Amino acid sequence: MTATDLPNKKFDTIPSILNLGRNENNLPEKDEISLHSLNQEYQTLYHFLSAYAPIWQHEPIASYPANLEFYPKEWIDEFNHPKKLFQLYAKTLDHHTLSSRTLTILLQETLALEQLPHYSFSSDIPDIIFSNDFLTQKKDHELSHLMKYLTESTRNNQCNTVIDVGSGHGHLGRTLASIIPLPIICLEKNEELISQGQEVAIKQGKGKVMTFVEQDLDPDLLKFSPYSPFTSLPIKGPALLIGLHTCGNLALSQILLGLHANKTLINSLINIPCCYFHLHPQLETNLCLMSQRYPIQWTPQSLTLATRAHKRQDEKEYHEMARVKEYRYTLQLFLQEELGILDFFPVGSSHKRLYRKSFSDYATIKFQDLGLPLPGGNAFQAFHERPLTRKKVHELFTMTLLRWRFGRILEKALIIDRALWIKQCGYSVEIFTLFNESISPRNIVLKCNHL
Repeated sequence: MTATDLPNKKFDTIPSILNLGRNENNLPEKDEISLHSLNQEYQTLYHFLSAYAPIWQHEPIASYPANLEFYPKEWIDEFNHPKKLFQLYAKTLDHHTLSSRTLTILLQETLALEQLPHYSFSSDIPDIIFSNDFLTQKKDHELSHLMKYLTESTRNNQCNTVIDVGSGHGHLGRTLASIIPLPIICLEKNEELISQGQEVAIKQGKGKVMTFVEQDLDPDLLKFSPYSPFTSLPIKGPALLIGLHTCGNLALSQILLGLHANKTLINSLINIPCCYFHLHPQLETNLCLMSQRYPIQWTPQSLTLATRAHKRQDEKEYHEMARVKEYRYTLQLFLQEELGILDFFPVGSSHKRLYRKSFSDYATIKFQDLGLPLPGGNAFQAFHERPLTRKKVHELFTMTLLRWRFGRILEKALIIDRALWIKQCGYSVEIFTLFNESISPRNIVLKCNHL
């Protein structure tokens, strides 16, 4: 069964695939997910996502109000109080306060299915602290945890070289060279970034341990090339192939580089992916045999949702985000109902200062940007203040927050698909989180070793 086979009906009963025996009192600990059952885990995610495909495949505003049938009225009515909406967003909602049984089970399942094991460091690995004042809290957290992990990984597994895929100007490589006494090879296709990286490496006294190599990292070229690009490089194996926040299909390029290489040359691969919205929804997903048999029906919007497993905002930031959504949804409804523009009409992003103005000021500027004629009188503000408009905007915002609960599960499905693909090619595979999700939400690590 695929998502397109699902009946177009409301989820007013509990799908049988959700009867997994979980509730808010017995959600699994992160280390309970067994990687010996990746196929079973993928199938569980596949069936769950297929049951709710009309929700996560598209943005609510793109087909509103027709898509209301996929969000039962009892679900929407649960969130008439602003506090409960914030709790839904923050994942702090007490499920005992919900009246809807189907909604309760849905939210419990999303919490359970998104779980992944978290990496635990050995007690003798010291914390790594950076004194660079220019590092953001997020970047400092990522580098300190990654350096600590790589210190432990290279100690426990033979490694003579580290290869950084999509290195940019080599920030990760320079940091690693300061901590681990190994040669670093930086693969990058941008000549300007390579030039900048070489210059900085020399200034910091790391020119002898860092080598920059210009390499086209297009996965199509790597997939069909019979030769590994490493054959011409002076690599002392075995080497570790690492990619930190490899954007879009760069993660696939890194995997292909590892699969092409002789296992005596590349014996380990560490990938931390991001920016899935850059993937082609048909050509760069469903890679393993299991996902080809049971393909998830990816869309550009669902890949964007998988990417937006974003940092939890505090209540102030949340209310700023809610106002942005309120203005965008109201403008879209105005275009539909007052101008007859029924198709979804992207209006683009704006500086947050604009959302502090009245809706009339916001809409006026947007109409001017879009080259649309301005309506007369107080049309914008009057439309914004209509009770029916406010009701529709509330529905759309609630639908959006419910849809966001699928983001992490979609990301997990993408990673498990890649893990199964790699495992088919003779690697052992581990999946775990490394960073604190509240600081760095793109924290999933795919670790692979040649068998």
